[in-house]
Amino acid sequence: MGRYKVLISLLVFLCAFSSAADVVVNSQDYRDVASVSFYSNLVGDELYYVYPSESLQSAVLHVGPKEITLIQSEKVPVHASYRSALENNGATITEELTSADPLQFNLELAELSGTDSFILTDPAYPYNLVVLMAYAKASGSYVVFANRENAGEVSNFLAGNLQGELLIYGTVDKEVTESLDSTGIAYDQIENGDKYLDNTELLEKYFSKYDAEKQILFADGEFFEPSITEAKFPVMLISNTIPTHSYTQLLGMVEKGDIQVAVLVKGDFTAAAYDLMKRINSNFEEKEFSVFVKMGQSGASGGEVQPLTVYPLPPVVLDIALKGVQYNTAKDEVEIILENKGSIHTYITNSLNIYSNGELIGTVGDDSPQLLAIEETRGFAYPFTIENPGDLAANVTVYFSSSKYNYEKVLKQYVDMGTVDFLDSSTLEVLAATYSPDDDAVSLKYSNSGEEDVYFRTSIEYTSDISSSTVEDTEVRMLEPGKST
Repeated sequence: MGRYKVLISLLVFLCAFSSAADVVVNSQDYRDVASVSFYSNLVGDELYYVYPSESLQSAVLHVGPKEITLIQSEKVPVHASYRSALENNGATITEELTSADPLQFNLELAELSGTDSFILTDPAYPYNLVVLMAYAKASGSYVVFANRENAGEVSNFLAGNLQGELLIYGTVDKEVTESLDSTGIAYDQIENGDKYLDNTELLEKYFSKYDAEKQILFADGEFFEPSITEAKFPVMLISNTIPTHSYTQLLGMVEKGDIQVAVLVKGDFTAAAYDLMKRINSNFEEKEFSVFVKMGQSGASGGEVQPLTVYPLPPVVLDIALKGVQYNTAKDEVEIILENKGSIHTYITNSLNIYSNGELIGTVGDDSPQLLAIEETRGFAYPFTIENPGDLAANVTVYFSSSKYNYEKVLKQYVDMGTVDFLDSSTLEVLAATYSPDDDAVSLKYSNSGEEDVYFRTSIEYTSDISSSTVEDTEVRMLEPGKST
């Protein structure tokens, strides 16, 4: 916790203290720590955070007897008695802020930051918070958490506070972009369906505008640590397998002289980092690129070097459940139903071997990945004709990943297939659409000209000379045959 003297291979890096204010965040919710980090970097405050694994005594000693602003989670502080322990050790709490809801608190700090430039991202992807630290600080932007739960509130906030740049980073719920579009808020977006591609595009954007003293950090995006949250150097994501585009981009930046040094934060990927260094330097007659590893730290009172303490971020959860497989005789289709039970939007690629009376009769599936949203349950249909269905079964393989370009996990299941005979013959016509300027409302008239009840939910996009807006009905409505509304 706090600021440390840090041993990095044969180098010792000293953290410089400034005369800025001191902010301490006491929360087990990483979103609070991220929000306070983005805020502190904008206003120039010195940041300390309490590590979840840290004892109360250690957390108090690392702050010391000084004046601080204390920010605590209402529901999940690391230490419930932290304030009194700080004061008993001589600290003076000049201000205390409480986070009752991490998304709401994030917006509160956005307001307090005083900036007019913002970055939107979904905190369900913690590694995006890691890589955004340096760009947010350099560009004077605050990172706002946006998802379908607070999309409207975020748009309203931006409508009153945005004057500079707005960047959307990574995958966000469609409700976020729809809300921005309906409000007429313009934005740039980095979203390639892959965290490494997003990361390299952000690095290109960073180095086209800002200087990082020819240094970057390597990290896997699974933790916060002071060298990351101080945001002096941009982060390149690293793993045991370095993507080709990451290598190519890094080589290009070394060739241009933008980067000479990378510091690997934590030693988990030392072999991969040093192998990357060798590959980069093999393109030059003399060594142009060096890698150092930040492996440890000393406590506030010095002493022996200790293992590096980090603030762990929750892992991204990928979890796809198979809800059923059936053959629709009315449409000659094989239909599979999947549910996304994970923590993020997930790319899925289906492959189904179809059996009749134990004999393989065909294979159906996807040519390219499809995106299944968080908590979404959806059916996927594949044309396939079975002349005389016997006892049907399917050997189902579902590849799924956070990236559309590679597979991280696979679901394999052999299941019996039922049969259904269902053809949706419902019909719904829009007879008229009118807009009332006085009420600022759109009215629609529908007609069911079919022979079955029809169920529907409406989304309206209307455009005037000065704005474009999208309105969605939250209610599913029913209209009987021959009726209008």
